[in-house]
Amino acid sequence: MDSLQHLYLIRHGMREDFVDPTWRERAKRPYDPPLSAAGFRQAALIAEALKDRGITTLISSPFLRALQTAAPLAEAADVPIFVEPGFGEWLNPAWMSGPPDLPNATQARALFARVDTEYRPKGSSHFPEHDERVEVSARIQTTLRALLQDYQGGAMAIVAHGSPLGQSIAWLVPGATGVSMQVGSITRIERREDEFRLITSGTDHLGEAGSPVRLH
Repeated sequence: MDSLQHLYLIRHGMREDFVDPTWRERAKRPYDPPLSAAGFRQAALIAEALKDRGITTLISSPFLRALQTAAPLAEAADVPIFVEPGFGEWLNPAWMSGPPDLPNATQARALFARVDTEYRPKGSSHFPEHDERVEVSARIQTTLRALLQDYQGGAMAIVAHGSPLGQSIAWLVPGATGVSMQVGSITRIERREDEFRLITSGTDHLGEAGSPVRLH
């Protein structure tokens, strides 16, 4: 079986509560903000940048902002979206008082036609996660190891959040430098056999739609 040649790690676009700090006060799901208007523009630019990169597998965090970022890419690459809880946001009790109310795959399919309800997740997360380098790192390694084993052909794109993507890169390419954690960033990793190499990481594809770094 052919080895996976390229892995694209994509951080979701700008989220609404970063633009409007009062959004959470009115929200039914305060720990699951959508993309802002700028975030939707970034999602479209991500899709444009990756549409011809041979992506055959598209993984998304179940959080709304990640699914909204993945949806244009799914259309552009003509692939389904696999909703993967193992790549969800860091469930940091400093950021949320309880587990976020997230849609399951069937509920997500009602909003995003490309969601594949037959996909069986490789990982999971459980609130609270106190230590990013222990709890988040452990679930990312479990999830990513299973994904890389099951999907060894073509290119894979993963749409997620700063923490799980950072832990992914730290595990795949220990000591990597020059990694961008900006919203809307794309990190490209090349795999040859079982060795991984960081190729590029940044937001050049966003042009003026780029955004400053935010923690989550």
